[in-house]
Amino acid sequence: MTTESSPAPTQPRPSRFVRILRRLLFVSICLATVLGVFYTVENWRGKQAWLSYKKELEAKGEQLDIDAFIPASVPDEENMLKVPIISRWVTRIEGTNPPTIKIPETGMLYGDWSNAKPTELAEWITFFYSSVISNESAAIVKANERREGEEVMPLMSVEGAPLWDAIQYLARQAQFKITFDASVTNAAAAGEITFRWENLTPRQAFYTLLDNYSLDAIPDRQQPTNNANQLLVVHANNGAAERNLLMTIVSTNSLRQHGTNSSEIFPLITIEDAPLSDAIRVLARQAEINFQFDPKLDSKLLSRTTTLRRENVTTRMALDDLLKEKNLTAVSVGSTTNASPIYRIGQRVKTAAEILKQFEKFDAEFKELYAACAKPKARFDFDYKALPEKMGQFPNFVNLRALAQSLTLRASAELALDQGDAGMRDIKTCLRLADCLTNEPTLVSGMIRVALNGLIVGPIWEGLAARRWNKEQLSEMQEILSAINLLKDTAKTMRGERANQNFHLTAMSQREIAKTLKFPWLNNHEEVARRAKRLAVPFVPRGWIYQNLVLMNRLYQENMLDGLDLQQSIVSPQTIDAGQKKTDAAYQKTGAGNFLASLIYPGFSKAFKVTAQNQTYVNEAMIACALERYRLAHGSFPETLEALTPKLIAKVPHDVINGQPLKYRRTDDGQYVLYSVAWDEKDDGGRPVPQTYKGDEIGDWVWRFPKAMHDSSSK
Repeated sequence: MTTESSPAPTQPRPSRFVRILRRLLFVSICLATVLGVFYTVENWRGKQAWLSYKKELEAKGEQLDIDAFIPASVPDEENMLKVPIISRWVTRIEGTNPPTIKIPETGMLYGDWSNAKPTELAEWITFFYSSVISNESAAIVKANERREGEEVMPLMSVEGAPLWDAIQYLARQAQFKITFDASVTNAAAAGEITFRWENLTPRQAFYTLLDNYSLDAIPDRQQPTNNANQLLVVHANNGAAERNLLMTIVSTNSLRQHGTNSSEIFPLITIEDAPLSDAIRVLARQAEINFQFDPKLDSKLLSRTTTLRRENVTTRMALDDLLKEKNLTAVSVGSTTNASPIYRIGQRVKTAAEILKQFEKFDAEFKELYAACAKPKARFDFDYKALPEKMGQFPNFVNLRALAQSLTLRASAELALDQGDAGMRDIKTCLRLADCLTNEPTLVSGMIRVALNGLIVGPIWEGLAARRWNKEQLSEMQEILSAINLLKDTAKTMRGERANQNFHLTAMSQREIAKTLKFPWLNNHEEVARRAKRLAVPFVPRGWIYQNLVLMNRLYQENMLDGLDLQQSIVSPQTIDAGQKKTDAAYQKTGAGNFLASLIYPGFSKAFKVTAQNQTYVNEAMIACALERYRLAHGSFPETLEALTPKLIAKVPHDVINGQPLKYRRTDDGQYVLYSVAWDEKDDGGRPVPQTYKGDEIGDWVWRFPKAMHDSSSK
């Protein structure tokens, strides 16, 4: 009997959903495997590259670990930063509002020794600017050659030149084409004028000169308004004093508008609702006073209407009252060819005594500060390895700089009042504050130190120019300055900054790294790119972080540190500028090896430029002290710097830019000019780099004094 077996039951076919799910799972596993291999390989490659390059640098003697740069602990009793007054001023605690140091001179301009300009104190202005204009010729003199665009000129001066010639000259410098209106040229012949203006553009000087003489320049109506070289017509400003000013001068005999005797006393002088500038012009004209408005005066102030009523006064007295009422002052800045004084009308400048009076309310704090600076050591009390938001305490650089500015201002005021010992004390205190940052391993602390050392040069220069330092003070100052080595300090902080970045990028998680990359100042397309990189940081292979470390350390070493020769104290602008270009080129295209470095790598070239400039000024100040000691001993400055060695100075510092001797020459007025060739490495003959220094302008780093004005007694 035959039996047939029944067929095996068939398995039901998986649903479409299950099939898709399986495929997705397979693909996911494959992708995960590929990503795992990719991340493993990238992490290994990146870390090996970092360890290899780190070993290479360490073999050359480079320190890459943060422990080598963290300052040693300091006992509290030896630590000046532990003194309560300093701790409160210059240490900032996270989450608190630190006290703000308010300098009494808000708005005051500090000196610019490179352009022979002192701090704006009444005593210094009187000393430096009285009769300062050269009498060498009646020609227009300019201290800096014409440049393209709206460059600020350190000095523009005219000595005894016809008004029309001065206007034409300034028009050429401002690249204006002008002609004179017939009403102007047919008027009475313009006299000769003299002025001295500093730190303004040719355009500003042109319009200021016109304004001083009630003139204006308007476009020629016969030319198209879009003509780039449009002709300007200089004409009398009919809207000025004679039309807008209602001024009455009551004489014993008649009502007069012009031709008064400047010494005559009038029963009544009134001005009603006139622009301040017009009122000053007419009163000055009646008082037979030659004047010029300071170009820095606020135009809004000059345009405000004013009213004046004075009885039994001269026109000069009325003008003085008006200036005092508006907090203005008239400072003598020279004389015309007929010896008539010329006054510059500007904002009233405080006296040194007034500045020191304002500091009196801080006497207790400064007394505590002086005592604290006697302590031998300084160290901030915070964890150098903590994340920025977890450090708790960190230096308050804003207050530190403000405190240093207060000290240098006090020193300037004290020297203006011939208080050399007090001025020396404040300069030394400022330098002691700078020393607090010597061992700090960050670039920002290093640059603040460089800035503080630059601040003290101003009062030193003022004291030398006015001959307020005695022999002992000069010798002590020279010794202090000789110990300052900003190139070495900046190189150290650069290495500390590098080690700091190495530590945090290897110790922090990628999420912590992303959290620290904040760019609140960005508001354009660049912001989008940077924020995209920040968002990507937590998800990229860790090896990419190491690749970025390799790039950053290579850029530090090859493009920055190799531009310094610390043995010879020389900076190579060519090497550093070329390195900056290489760095910029390295960030043009974003890739695994540079996406993070482009976000956090500091711009170093400016740091080296400022360091080289301030070290040069410190060196020049030291040499200037030796030169003044030579003058006190011999009655005049030497013909060459070699005459200072070895008695007054062991070795004359060289130019930190090229290692060559600093340029030095005697001047016809018995002074001298001392300068470095500066960042462009070209000898520009002692022409200063403009105040608006950006690092790439032509010019030299100059130490010079104004032309001799006073026969200051020697000490």
